[in-house]
Formats: sequence, C-alpha cells, structure tokens
Amino acid sequence: MYIPTDDPLDVGVRFRLCFDVEGLPGPVETVAEVRWNQMPGDPLIVPGMGVMFQKLAPKDQADIDRLLVTT
Repeated sequence: MYIPTDDPLDVGVRFRLCFDVEGLPGPVETVAEVRWNQMPGDPLIVPGMGVMFQKLAPKDQADIDRLLVTT
C-alpha cells in the first residue's frame, strides 16, 4: 500500500494502521512496516511511503482477497 504524505516514516519503522476499504463493513486494522519512502522534493513524484502489512487478521485478509478476485 502506498500512503501519500509530506513526512514519510523511515524504512523499517512499524506502526498501527487503520483504513477503510470500499465494500467492507468496517475498517481494517493492522501493523504495517515501511518498506520504502519517497521524500518531498521531486515535483514529478508524490512524496509518501510504501508499506507492507505485518499482522493482518485472517478475516480481513479473506475479505480483501475476495474483493480482489471479484473486481
């Protein structure tokens, strides 16, 4: 997942993440790790950070997988 922000966290930082997914009844809560970041400065690239989910609940994973298969 890419999170646009003017103040990205350092690579390797883990944090709690809560986000909504269209088609799911409630928010998804997980722990995410910053895998790469893009600092502000390049006018052609939106600053932010790419994150990988570390602890996604099995139900949330199944719901997201189902949405990806049907869209």
